[in-house]
Formats: sequence, C-alpha cells, structure tokens
Amino acid sequence: MHVFALLVFVGGASLEGPAMLFASLTACNYHAGEIVHRYGHLTSPSHYALAYCVPRFLENPDQHKVYRYDE
Repeated sequence: MHVFALLVFVGGASLEGPAMLFASLTACNYHAGEIVHRYGHLTSPSHYALAYCVPRFLENPDQHKVYRYDE
C-alpha cells in the first residue's frame, strides 16, 4: 500500500517518534501547512519549522496507523 509520510523539522532537527501516515497527498499537505504556520515574530532559527510529505510503501499496512479522510 502506498501512503504519504509527514516529515517535520523544527530548528533544523527532525521530530522524534513514528511518522504520521496519510492515504491522501492532499490531506498530508494540509497538515504540513498547518504545522509550519507560526504567529508572532520569529526571533531565532530554532523557531523555524519545515514540513513536507514523501511517498512510502507499506509492506504490512495493518501494522501502521494510516489517516484516511473522505475527499
């Protein structure tokens, strides 16, 4: 099964933990955009965030949480 993994980097470092997996690229990109949205003034590079989606193939999709949304 092909899915899209959301990768998030804050201050140049990747976040730890299991990746969020989405069945839809549209849903993954929506969450990527919301995660990097910031309010106020960024005073340090450690506040900068980057998020994007990459395709992944799951050998055993039943062993992973895949977020599905009706489009």
